Amino acid sequence: MAATSAPGTLLKLFADKGTVAPWVMPGWRLDPPAFLMSCHLAPERPEVPTGYTCTSWTRGGVTRVLIRTHKGHFAAAARSHMPAPTPSPTRSRPPPNTSERAWAAW
Repeated sequence: MAATSAPGTLLKLFADKGTVAPWVMPGWRLDPPAFLMSCHLAPERPEVPTGYTCTSWTRGGVTRVLIRTHKGHFAAAARSHMPAPTPSPTRSRPPPNTSERAWAAW
């Protein structure tokens, strides 16, 4: 975390405070636990504005999208990864290196 020093940088970590605290450098702060927002995904085909081009590709399970202006300049970019299907909830014990709290939420 020492190399990341931009003001306003937020790191969302999936570990207990006691695990993360020793790694936090001076100047960083640990905020109270928060929640990620999510929604069900549905296929869409948004239109690229006139004069812009859209290029997309998938590699290693990560889909990237690049939008360029009519002159080929960068306009916007996005990345997305679709997780593997959720494992069966009938598992009797948590996977290795998983906290009990994360296991209960899983």
